[in-house]
Amino acid sequence: MDARFMQMHNFVLTREIIINSSFPVDRMRELNFHRETAVILRLTSSVINNTYFFDFSDLKFEYDAFVIFSSQDSDWVVNTLIPTLEKKHGLKCCIHYRNFTPGVLFRDNVVDSVYKCRKTLAIVSTHFFDSNYCGSELDFALHRLMEKRDDSLVVIKLDKVDKRKLPIELQERSYIDYSKSVEKEAWEKKLVDCLKNKVNK
Repeated sequence: MDARFMQMHNFVLTREIIINSSFPVDRMRELNFHRETAVILRLTSSVINNTYFFDFSDLKFEYDAFVIFSSQDSDWVVNTLIPTLEKKHGLKCCIHYRNFTPGVLFRDNVVDSVYKCRKTLAIVSTHFFDSNYCGSELDFALHRLMEKRDDSLVVIKLDKVDKRKLPIELQERSYIDYSKSVEKEAWEKKLVDCLKNKVNK
């Protein structure tokens, strides 16, 4: 470890994005960091001001999927998607109303969820793009996807919303189009196979 780092006593933790680091995992645990949380250490000192990045690729995920969706689409999510994934296939989902930590900033809960889940599922619909919360969640998930290149963000298009409303980075990626009758036959298998495969490194 950098000797200058060992001399530092004052530092501020800001949850953000992490990639490609040699910072020892054991030392990270000694400092009581969340294993899967995206964290940036901003060191404050009169002699050094560096940013250290961490890679959690060797750590296990707490959940299989973080599900982001509009409250107006909650009937399909709660009654179809979640029972299919959890009860039928034994997968574990992170959902805001059930798994977010009370008293924690919304932003921190979202970042924690994005990084402690193997995948993020964006249930895209007309309602999705009317929600500021969905937009923020999608931004964090997209940030991880683009930084780590791990194919961690999966889009399920629930209705006939124009896909051009998606961020340009997602428009050329394959997605599950639940609005098409032919895909309603195969969406379950495609999604489960995707979630049971490890994230690409």
